[in-house]
Amino acid sequence: MIKKEAPESNDSPIFEQMLEAAPIQVIRADLDGTVRYMNKASLETFRSIEQYLPIRADEIVGQSIDIFHKNPARHKRIVADPKNLPHRETIEVGPEKLDLLVTAVRSADGTYIGAMTTWEIITKKLAAEQHAEEMQEHEHAKAEDVKQKVNQILAVVAAGATEDISQRIQTIQQDAQLSVAAIAEISSIIARINEFQTTIAAAVEEQTTTTNEITRNVTEAAKGAGEIAQTITGVATAADSTTRGASETQTSAGDLSRMASDLSELLAKFTY
Repeated sequence: MIKKEAPESNDSPIFEQMLEAAPIQVIRADLDGTVRYMNKASLETFRSIEQYLPIRADEIVGQSIDIFHKNPARHKRIVADPKNLPHRETIEVGPEKLDLLVTAVRSADGTYIGAMTTWEIITKKLAAEQHAEEMQEHEHAKAEDVKQKVNQILAVVAAGATEDISQRIQTIQQDAQLSVAAIAEISSIIARINEFQTTIAAAVEEQTTTTNEITRNVTEAAKGAGEIAQTITGVATAADSTTRGASETQTSAGDLSRMASDLSELLAKFTY
């Protein structure tokens, strides 16, 4: 059976049972730095990395804690004075990294009797943290790159918008100038139309005067025509009377001719 502890008179069996059942790795060393105890979790974990240890995992109890440290003197100085505790550090065992937390162990009367180290292998944890940090940096770099590209696009869009606005303003100014010229031309046309209207009004007024004069002349001509018609009617009446007088004269002349013929016949009778 593997011996995991060098017995000491001040160890508590209940405390040892608790440490044996604990899921964390625990090692206890005395003031000389000799390992006096390691729990079941520590033994099993050391066995998983035994190929990187200077001794077998089952041989650790009774050995100096210095076997885990590249600078044993430094570690001894730290644990020699309880005022330096608790103390935390990371050590390397082969490719593995171990996180150590060293705390003071005291007797019932408060005397400092050694150091207890809780520890765990954090190689994968550190790798995961490093990977997460690298991913974060990568994402940050990508975000910065996207931000720069967006800023560039926005700058181009802003420049284009500014140029477009300038072109629009220039177009509006040109359109305004054209509108002013068109309004001036329209005003000129309206002025000419007003002149034409004035001329037309004058012509209409003159035409109205002429028409009124013509109407007056026609009226007077009609009046004269009426008088002429009356005169012609009188002439016609006189001609008719003359015609009747001529007819009566012709009849009288006929009568006279007959009377002259009769008279000639009578005179002829007197001649013989």
